[in-house]
Amino acid sequence: MNTIIKRIAGHFLIKGDVVSVDSHFNGLVNKTFLVRTQDENGCYDYIIQRINTYVFPEPKRLMENIVHVTRHIASKKDHNHTLHVILTKEGKTLVEDESGCYRCYHYLENTRNYQQLQDNRQFKEVGRAIGIFQNHLRDFPVKLLHEVIPHFHNTPKRIRALKKAVKIGQKERVRETKTEINTFLAQKDFLSRIQTALDGGILPYRVTHNDTKLNNVMFDCLTNRALCLIDLDTVMPGTVLFDFGDALRVGASTRAEDDEEFNSVAFDLERFVAFSSGYLLEANDWLSEKEGDMLSESVYIITMECGMRFLTDYLLGDKYFLIRYPQHNLVRAKNQLALASDIWEKLPLMQKIIRSLRVRFKENCN
Repeated sequence: MNTIIKRIAGHFLIKGDVVSVDSHFNGLVNKTFLVRTQDENGCYDYIIQRINTYVFPEPKRLMENIVHVTRHIASKKDHNHTLHVILTKEGKTLVEDESGCYRCYHYLENTRNYQQLQDNRQFKEVGRAIGIFQNHLRDFPVKLLHEVIPHFHNTPKRIRALKKAVKIGQKERVRETKTEINTFLAQKDFLSRIQTALDGGILPYRVTHNDTKLNNVMFDCLTNRALCLIDLDTVMPGTVLFDFGDALRVGASTRAEDDEEFNSVAFDLERFVAFSSGYLLEANDWLSEKEGDMLSESVYIITMECGMRFLTDYLLGDKYFLIRYPQHNLVRAKNQLALASDIWEKLPLMQKIIRSLRVRFKENCN
Protein backbone atom coordinates (compact mmCIF):
# COMPACT_ATOMS: atom_id res chain seq x y z
CA MET A 1 0.00 0.00 0.00
CA ASN A 2 2.85 2.41 0.78
CA THR A 3 4.08 2.14 -2.81
CA ILE A 4 0.62 3.10 -4.04
CA ILE A 5 0.44 6.10 -1.70
CA LYS A 6 3.88 7.30 -2.80
CA ARG A 7 2.67 7.17 -6.39
CA ILE A 8 -0.58 8.94 -5.53
CA ALA A 9 1.32 11.65 -3.61
CA GLY A 10 3.25 12.46 -6.77
CA HIS A 11 0.05 13.74 -8.39
CA PHE A 12 -0.52 16.44 -5.74
CA LEU A 13 1.14 19.85 -5.44
CA ILE A 14 3.30 18.98 -2.44
CA LYS A 15 6.88 19.88 -1.61
CA GLY A 16 9.78 17.43 -1.70
CA ASP A 17 9.96 13.69 -2.16
CA VAL A 18 8.11 11.12 -0.05
CA VAL A 19 10.33 9.65 2.66
CA SER A 20 7.71 7.84 4.80
CA VAL A 21 4.09 6.74 4.84
CA ASP A 22 2.31 5.98 8.12
CA SER A 23 -1.06 4.26 7.89
CA HIS A 24 -2.00 4.00 11.57
CA PHE A 25 -4.33 7.03 11.39
CA ASN A 26 -7.48 5.10 10.52
CA GLY A 27 -11.11 6.13 10.85
CA LEU A 28 -14.19 4.00 10.40
CA VAL A 29 -15.00 5.20 6.87
CA ASN A 30 -11.95 6.49 5.00
CA LYS A 31 -8.39 5.13 5.02
CA THR A 32 -5.94 7.80 6.22
CA PHE A 33 -2.19 8.08 5.69
CA LEU A 34 0.36 10.49 7.16
CA VAL A 35 2.86 11.24 4.40
CA ARG A 36 6.21 12.89 5.15
CA THR A 37 8.24 14.50 2.41
CA GLN A 38 11.64 16.15 2.35
CA ASP A 39 13.61 18.58 0.20
CA GLU A 40 16.72 20.70 0.70
CA ASN A 41 14.75 23.10 2.92
CA GLY A 42 13.32 20.57 5.37
CA CYS A 43 10.51 18.09 6.03
CA TYR A 44 6.77 18.47 5.41
CA ASP A 45 3.76 16.45 6.56
CA TYR A 46 0.58 15.82 4.59
CA ILE A 47 -2.57 13.76 5.00
CA ILE A 48 -3.70 11.58 2.10
CA GLN A 49 -7.06 9.83 2.37
CA ARG A 50 -8.64 7.13 0.27
CA ILE A 51 -12.32 8.02 0.18
CA ASN A 52 -14.86 5.27 0.79
CA THR A 53 -16.90 5.59 -2.39
CA TYR A 54 -19.46 3.08 -1.12
CA VAL A 55 -20.45 5.53 1.62
CA PHE A 56 -19.79 8.58 -0.57
CA PRO A 57 -20.57 7.57 -4.16
CA GLU A 58 -20.10 11.12 -5.50
CA PRO A 59 -16.69 12.20 -4.17
CA LYS A 60 -16.42 15.17 -6.55
CA ARG A 61 -19.54 16.75 -5.07
CA LEU A 62 -18.26 15.96 -1.58
CA MET A 63 -14.97 17.73 -2.35
CA GLU A 64 -16.79 20.72 -3.82
CA ASN A 65 -18.50 21.12 -0.44
CA ILE A 66 -15.23 20.85 1.47
CA VAL A 67 -13.40 23.33 -0.77
CA HIS A 68 -16.26 25.83 -0.49
CA VAL A 69 -16.39 25.58 3.29
CA THR A 70 -12.66 25.55 4.05
CA ARG A 71 -11.94 28.49 1.76
CA HIS A 72 -14.74 30.46 3.35
CA ILE A 73 -13.41 29.77 6.84
CA ALA A 74 -9.86 30.65 5.75
CA SER A 75 -11.11 34.02 4.50
CA LYS A 76 -12.16 35.03 8.01
CA LYS A 77 -9.75 37.33 9.82
CA ASP A 78 -10.27 35.61 13.16
CA HIS A 79 -10.02 31.99 12.01
CA ASN A 80 -7.53 29.85 13.90
CA HIS A 81 -7.13 26.73 11.81
CA THR A 82 -8.99 24.82 9.15
CA LEU A 83 -8.29 21.99 6.77
CA HIS A 84 -6.53 23.09 3.57
CA VAL A 85 -7.22 21.02 0.47
CA ILE A 86 -4.17 20.47 -1.74
CA LEU A 87 -4.96 20.30 -5.45
CA THR A 88 -3.40 18.02 -8.02
CA LYS A 89 -0.95 19.29 -10.62
CA GLU A 90 -3.92 19.49 -12.99
CA GLY A 91 -5.88 21.66 -10.53
CA LYS A 92 -8.26 18.91 -9.40
CA THR A 93 -9.25 17.91 -5.87
CA LEU A 94 -9.00 14.15 -6.40
CA VAL A 95 -6.75 11.48 -7.82
CA GLU A 96 -8.69 8.49 -9.11
CA ASP A 97 -7.23 5.22 -10.37
CA GLU A 98 -7.82 1.49 -10.11
CA SER A 99 -6.71 1.49 -6.45
CA GLY A 100 -9.22 4.09 -5.29
CA CYS A 101 -10.14 7.75 -4.98
CA TYR A 102 -7.71 9.98 -3.05
CA ARG A 103 -7.49 13.51 -1.66
CA CYS A 104 -4.74 15.44 0.11
CA TYR A 105 -4.65 17.94 2.99
CA HIS A 106 -1.95 19.87 4.77
CA TYR A 107 -1.21 18.22 8.12
CA LEU A 108 -2.31 20.38 11.06
CA GLU A 109 0.93 20.85 12.98
CA ASN A 110 1.04 20.79 16.79
CA THR A 111 -2.54 19.56 17.10
CA ARG A 112 -4.18 16.44 18.45
CA ASN A 113 -7.61 14.95 18.99
CA TYR A 114 -9.07 12.76 21.74
CA GLN A 115 -11.05 9.54 21.69
CA GLN A 116 -12.47 10.01 25.21
CA LEU A 117 -13.63 13.10 27.04
CA GLN A 118 -11.13 14.20 29.68
CA ASP A 119 -13.20 16.68 31.73
CA ASN A 120 -15.92 19.33 31.53
CA ARG A 121 -13.45 22.05 30.59
CA GLN A 122 -12.56 20.08 27.49
CA PHE A 123 -16.24 19.59 26.63
CA LYS A 124 -16.73 23.35 26.91
CA GLU A 125 -13.98 23.69 24.30
CA VAL A 126 -15.84 21.24 22.05
CA GLY A 127 -18.94 23.41 22.30
CA ARG A 128 -16.87 26.50 21.53
CA ALA A 129 -15.31 24.85 18.47
CA ILE A 130 -18.73 23.96 17.07
CA GLY A 131 -19.96 27.49 17.74
CA ILE A 132 -16.92 28.96 15.96
CA PHE A 133 -17.42 26.64 12.97
CA GLN A 134 -21.05 27.67 12.63
CA ASN A 135 -20.25 31.34 13.20
CA HIS A 136 -17.65 31.39 10.43
CA LEU A 137 -20.14 29.83 8.03
CA ARG A 138 -23.32 31.67 8.96
CA ASP A 139 -22.87 34.06 6.02
CA PHE A 140 -22.04 31.26 3.58
CA PRO A 141 -24.64 30.77 0.78
CA VAL A 142 -25.87 27.39 1.97
CA LYS A 143 -27.57 26.61 -1.36
CA LEU A 144 -24.11 26.11 -2.89
CA LEU A 145 -23.67 22.92 -0.86
CA HIS A 146 -24.61 19.47 -2.13
CA GLU A 147 -26.63 17.15 0.08
CA VAL A 148 -24.10 14.29 0.05
CA ILE A 149 -26.31 12.07 2.24
CA PRO A 150 -29.89 13.11 1.42
CA HIS A 151 -32.30 13.52 4.35
CA PHE A 152 -29.60 12.55 6.85
CA HIS A 153 -31.35 14.16 9.86
CA ASN A 154 -34.87 14.14 8.44
CA THR A 155 -36.52 12.56 11.48
CA PRO A 156 -39.96 12.04 9.88
CA LYS A 157 -38.18 10.07 7.15
CA ARG A 158 -36.49 7.96 9.85
CA ILE A 159 -39.92 7.33 11.39
CA ARG A 160 -41.27 6.17 8.04
CA ALA A 161 -38.23 3.92 7.62
CA LEU A 162 -38.94 2.32 11.00
CA LYS A 163 -42.58 1.73 10.07
CA LYS A 164 -41.49 0.10 6.82
CA ALA A 165 -38.97 -2.07 8.67
CA VAL A 166 -41.77 -3.26 10.96
CA LYS A 167 -43.65 -4.45 7.87
CA ILE A 168 -40.81 -6.05 5.92
CA GLY A 169 -38.25 -6.81 8.62
CA GLN A 170 -37.37 -10.10 10.28
CA LYS A 171 -40.58 -11.23 11.97
CA GLU A 172 -39.00 -12.61 15.12
CA ARG A 173 -37.06 -9.40 15.67
CA VAL A 174 -40.20 -7.34 15.11
CA ARG A 175 -42.07 -9.42 17.71
CA GLU A 176 -39.35 -9.12 20.34
CA THR A 177 -39.05 -5.32 19.99
CA LYS A 178 -42.71 -4.26 20.09
CA THR A 179 -42.12 -2.23 23.25
CA GLU A 180 -39.24 -0.29 21.70
CA ILE A 181 -41.09 0.19 18.40
CA ASN A 182 -44.16 1.57 20.15
CA THR A 183 -42.06 3.88 22.33
CA PHE A 184 -40.45 5.49 19.28
CA LEU A 185 -43.66 5.77 17.27
CA ALA A 186 -45.62 7.23 20.20
CA GLN A 187 -43.33 10.28 20.02
CA LYS A 188 -43.57 10.78 16.25
CA ASP A 189 -45.21 14.22 16.45
CA PHE A 190 -42.66 15.67 18.87
CA LEU A 191 -39.78 14.06 17.00
CA SER A 192 -40.90 15.81 13.80
CA ARG A 193 -40.67 19.30 15.29
CA ILE A 194 -37.24 20.21 13.86
CA GLN A 195 -38.03 19.09 10.31
CA THR A 196 -41.46 20.73 10.45
CA ALA A 197 -39.85 24.01 11.53
CA LEU A 198 -37.27 23.76 8.72
CA ASP A 199 -39.93 22.99 6.12
CA GLY A 200 -42.04 25.90 7.34
CA GLY A 201 -39.19 28.40 7.26
CA ILE A 202 -39.35 28.87 11.03
CA LEU A 203 -35.79 27.57 11.36
CA PRO A 204 -33.16 28.84 8.90
CA TYR A 205 -31.05 26.48 6.85
CA ARG A 206 -27.38 26.86 7.74
CA VAL A 207 -24.14 24.97 7.11
CA THR A 208 -23.93 21.99 9.46
CA HIS A 209 -21.11 19.55 10.15
CA ASN A 210 -23.32 16.55 10.97
CA ASP A 211 -20.65 14.51 12.77
CA THR A 212 -19.76 16.52 15.86
CA LYS A 213 -18.20 13.79 17.95
CA LEU A 214 -15.18 14.49 20.16
CA ASN A 215 -12.52 13.02 17.89
CA ASN A 216 -13.48 15.40 15.09
CA VAL A 217 -12.28 18.38 17.15
CA MET A 218 -8.60 19.27 16.91
CA PHE A 219 -6.87 20.73 19.98
CA ASP A 220 -3.69 22.76 20.36
CA CYS A 221 -1.04 20.45 21.86
CA LEU A 222 0.34 23.21 24.10
CA THR A 223 -2.74 25.09 25.31
CA ASN A 224 -5.31 22.29 24.86
CA ARG A 225 -7.66 24.85 23.32
CA ALA A 226 -9.97 23.64 20.57
CA LEU A 227 -8.85 24.90 17.18
CA CYS A 228 -11.14 23.54 14.49
CA LEU A 229 -13.38 20.74 13.27
CA ILE A 230 -12.15 18.07 10.88
CA ASP A 231 -13.84 15.26 8.92
CA LEU A 232 -15.96 17.56 6.77
CA ASP A 233 -17.41 14.82 4.57
CA THR A 234 -20.92 15.29 5.93
CA VAL A 235 -20.99 19.10 5.71
CA MET A 236 -24.42 19.88 4.26
CA PRO A 237 -27.37 22.26 4.55
CA GLY A 238 -29.27 21.73 7.80
CA THR A 239 -29.94 23.39 11.12
CA VAL A 240 -27.49 24.18 13.91
CA LEU A 241 -29.70 22.00 16.11
CA PHE A 242 -28.33 18.89 14.39
CA ASP A 243 -24.77 19.61 15.52
CA PHE A 244 -25.75 20.81 18.99
CA GLY A 245 -28.01 17.83 19.65
CA ASP A 246 -25.68 15.14 18.34
CA ALA A 247 -22.61 16.45 20.17
CA LEU A 248 -24.50 16.29 23.47
CA ARG A 249 -26.10 12.93 22.66
CA VAL A 250 -22.62 11.43 22.64
CA GLY A 251 -20.64 13.70 24.95
CA ALA A 252 -23.10 14.13 27.82
CA SER A 253 -24.11 10.49 28.14
CA THR A 254 -22.64 8.74 31.16
CA ARG A 255 -22.22 5.54 29.14
CA ALA A 256 -21.07 4.56 25.65
CA GLU A 257 -23.89 4.20 23.15
CA ASP A 258 -23.60 0.40 23.15
CA ASP A 259 -23.31 -0.08 26.92
CA GLU A 260 -25.72 -2.80 28.11
CA GLU A 261 -26.13 -1.36 31.62
CA PHE A 262 -29.24 0.54 30.60
CA ASN A 263 -30.12 1.50 34.18
CA SER A 264 -26.80 3.33 34.41
CA VAL A 265 -27.31 5.36 31.23
CA ALA A 266 -27.97 8.99 32.15
CA PHE A 267 -27.63 12.51 30.80
CA ASP A 268 -24.97 14.52 32.65
CA LEU A 269 -26.27 18.04 33.32
CA GLU A 270 -22.85 19.35 34.32
CA ARG A 271 -21.52 18.36 30.90
CA PHE A 272 -24.59 19.97 29.34
CA VAL A 273 -23.82 23.26 31.10
CA ALA A 274 -20.14 23.10 30.11
CA PHE A 275 -20.82 22.38 26.44
CA SER A 276 -23.67 24.89 26.18
CA SER A 277 -21.54 27.61 27.78
CA GLY A 278 -18.78 27.09 25.24
CA TYR A 279 -21.22 26.92 22.35
CA LEU A 280 -23.21 30.02 23.29
CA LEU A 281 -20.03 31.98 23.91
CA GLU A 282 -19.57 31.87 20.13
CA ALA A 283 -23.15 31.52 18.87
CA ASN A 284 -25.44 33.42 21.20
CA ASP A 285 -25.38 36.77 19.41
CA TRP A 286 -26.45 35.41 16.01
CA LEU A 287 -28.77 32.49 16.87
CA SER A 288 -32.41 33.19 16.09
CA GLU A 289 -34.88 33.14 18.95
CA LYS A 290 -36.41 29.92 17.63
CA GLU A 291 -33.02 28.22 17.31
CA GLY A 292 -32.23 29.13 20.90
CA ASP A 293 -35.62 27.91 22.11
CA MET A 294 -35.14 24.51 20.45
CA LEU A 295 -31.55 23.79 21.49
CA SER A 296 -32.50 21.62 24.45
CA GLU A 297 -35.17 19.60 22.70
CA SER A 298 -32.78 18.93 19.81
CA VAL A 299 -30.75 16.73 22.17
CA TYR A 300 -33.81 14.57 22.82
CA ILE A 301 -34.89 14.48 19.17
CA ILE A 302 -31.46 13.56 17.79
CA THR A 303 -31.02 10.88 20.47
CA MET A 304 -34.37 9.32 19.62
CA GLU A 305 -33.59 9.58 15.91
CA CYS A 306 -30.32 7.72 16.40
CA GLY A 307 -32.07 5.05 18.44
CA MET A 308 -34.64 4.61 15.67
CA ARG A 309 -31.86 4.14 13.13
CA PHE A 310 -30.28 1.41 15.26
CA LEU A 311 -33.62 -0.35 15.72
CA THR A 312 -34.52 -0.05 12.04
CA ASP A 313 -31.21 -1.63 11.08
CA TYR A 314 -31.75 -4.41 13.62
CA LEU A 315 -35.18 -5.24 12.18
CA LEU A 316 -33.75 -5.32 8.65
CA GLY A 317 -30.92 -7.68 9.57
CA ASP A 318 -28.07 -5.29 10.39
CA LYS A 319 -27.36 -4.00 6.89
CA TYR A 320 -25.93 -0.57 7.72
CA PHE A 321 -24.14 -0.32 11.06
CA LEU A 322 -21.17 -2.52 11.82
CA ILE A 323 -21.96 -5.00 14.60
CA ARG A 324 -19.78 -7.16 16.85
CA TYR A 325 -22.53 -9.58 17.91
CA PRO A 326 -26.11 -10.36 16.77
CA GLN A 327 -27.91 -8.16 19.34
CA HIS A 328 -25.54 -5.19 19.00
CA ASN A 329 -27.96 -2.84 17.21
CA LEU A 330 -30.76 -3.73 19.62
CA VAL A 331 -28.51 -2.91 22.56
CA ARG A 332 -27.67 0.41 20.93
CA ALA A 333 -31.35 1.19 20.39
CA LYS A 334 -32.26 0.36 24.01
CA ASN A 335 -29.29 2.41 25.23
CA GLN A 336 -30.46 5.45 23.26
CA LEU A 337 -33.99 5.00 24.55
CA ALA A 338 -32.69 4.97 28.12
CA LEU A 339 -30.67 8.12 27.46
CA ALA A 340 -33.61 9.83 25.77
CA SER A 341 -35.86 8.98 28.72
CA ASP A 342 -33.47 10.72 31.11
CA ILE A 343 -33.14 13.71 28.77
CA TRP A 344 -36.94 13.99 28.63
CA GLU A 345 -37.17 14.16 32.42
CA LYS A 346 -34.46 16.82 32.54
CA LEU A 347 -35.73 18.81 29.56
CA PRO A 348 -37.47 21.57 31.57
CA LEU A 349 -34.28 22.18 33.56
CA MET A 350 -32.18 22.10 30.38
CA GLN A 351 -34.42 24.73 28.81
CA LYS A 352 -34.11 26.88 31.91
CA ILE A 353 -30.31 26.57 31.78
CA ILE A 354 -30.20 27.64 28.13
CA ARG A 355 -32.44 30.64 28.77
CA SER A 356 -30.26 31.69 31.69
CA LEU A 357 -27.05 31.33 29.66
CA ARG A 358 -28.48 33.28 26.74
CA VAL A 359 -29.52 36.16 28.99
CA ARG A 360 -26.13 36.19 30.70
CA PHE A 361 -24.15 36.25 27.45
CA LYS A 362 -26.43 38.92 26.01
CA GLU A 363 -25.88 41.11 29.08
CA ASN A 364 -22.12 40.60 28.84
CA CYS A 365 -22.18 41.74 25.21
CA ASN A 366 -24.02 44.90 26.19
